[in-house]
Formats: sequence, C-alpha cells, structure tokens
Amino acid sequence: MNNVNFGTYHHSTQEESDHIRSMVEKKVHSIFSKLYPISSALQILDAGCGLGFMSYLAATYYPQSFVTGYDNFNDESLKGSSLEKAIQNMKSLGLENRTKFKKHDLTESFDSEIEFDLVISNLVFHNMGNDRFKAYENVFDSLKEGGYFVIGDLFPENSKDMKFLLERSTLLMEQPVTGEGKWDLRLKTFLKGSLK
Repeated sequence: MNNVNFGTYHHSTQEESDHIRSMVEKKVHSIFSKLYPISSALQILDAGCGLGFMSYLAATYYPQSFVTGYDNFNDESLKGSSLEKAIQNMKSLGLENRTKFKKHDLTESFDSEIEFDLVISNLVFHNMGNDRFKAYENVFDSLKEGGYFVIGDLFPENSKDMKFLLERSTLLMEQPVTGEGKWDLRLKTFLKGSLK
C-alpha cells in the first residue's frame, strides 16, 4: 500500500486518521463476517467514499463483489479528496476492476438501477447537517429488502438519527470504535426490513 493515501480527516492529523482507520478496519471485518459469506458476489455502495477506504475494506473482504462509491469530492471533511485520487488508490491496490467511483451528492436521488446488497459509510453523515436525512432516505431507496447498511459516524444527534433510521430498518448491532470525546465514533449495522 505504498502509493495509497486515504487522506486526513478534518480536525485530525494524518497519524490520528490512520489510527482511526485501523480501529474501523478491525471492527468492520468483524461486522462483515456476520452479514454475508466471504464468497458472496455482492453489489456494494460506499456512500461518501472519499478516497476509497471503505471501498478497499469491502472489496478485499468480499473478493467476488463489486463496489460503487459515491462522493461529491469537494467537502473539507477529508482534506485533498478527489475522484482521481480515489481511482488511483484502487489502481495501486489492484482493485480497479471491482470498484468504480462517481461524483454524486448523496442528497440527490441515486440514478443507479442497481439495488445494493450492502451500503457502507464512514464519517460522512454527521457533516451533512439536516440534509443527512435525505441522504439516509436515498441509501434505503437503493438498498435491497433484506440488505444491510453499515455506518460509522459520530451521531451528534443520535436520538433524531435513530428515530429516522428505525422507521426504515432494524438495528442489528452497535459497536463503539473510539469513545474519545470529539471522536466518539460508533459503528451501527441496520437491516432493511425486520428480523424474521
């Protein structure tokens, strides 16, 4: 991963960002192991893909799957983010044939005809203010019934977010990642639909 740079989160140093990603990677692999077999051929959406960190995690964990990443690539929350850099990261990792990125605002309807089996996101929605509810709606509109939404975020208005998300899904698991002040990062996994 010599030529790969997943960027620096805002209010963070490169070292802090790398540390956060290391913690997220361990937790996300544990979550993935409970959702689908490794051999599954899934359609996966990385909502707010940035420079492709979560796309990388999903594409390497599920080697038969295809990952599509949407991002507006102009938010200051991930310094130096660009579509070109995300694509270059995937080329450097040998994942360019199983990933694609598109410049797209998550608050705009997704034009994909694909229904995704899994939607993943990390440190995106808290940056969107109240627009995040439209983005959540778009995520669930693109997700297959019985599909999963794995979101890592800070949830500054947790009760509002949970009310909205639970009207559309079932919470399967919630795990703290950092639990450290401004970086109280949590991973939540939702099932579109209800448990049978």
